[in-house]
Amino acid sequence: MEVLRGKSVEVVAEEISMPVLVYNPAPRAMWRVAQHAGCDPRALSFTGTLHRLRHALPLLLLHAPPPSGVHDLLRYLIHALACDRRSYRPDRYEARRVKRRAKPDDLLSKPRSWYHQRMT
Repeated sequence: MEVLRGKSVEVVAEEISMPVLVYNPAPRAMWRVAQHAGCDPRALSFTGTLHRLRHALPLLLLHAPPPSGVHDLLRYLIHALACDRRSYRPDRYEARRVKRRAKPDDLLSKPRSWYHQRMT
């Protein structure tokens, strides 16, 4: 979330709220599932966890008092998350890289009016 690309207030609010609502609970769910399954949380797939949570949460939130089917869905979700492991990549040491390249222009360090006066 280095750069907000939205032009309207609604889109910017969505860009800010999505990491808070989606990406922050996913590692916590992975940690709890790993504790339950007795495995290393780093072995679980973050993308797989997001995918499964994205599809299961609307079904879980649909019922205010949880019926018995919701408990079965939770058990299935925990089992599915525990089985969803990262792929084996022995030659991959660092998965993340900075995608945004440095721009050739200097940063704006003075007010724009100062630059406008210097141009004329």
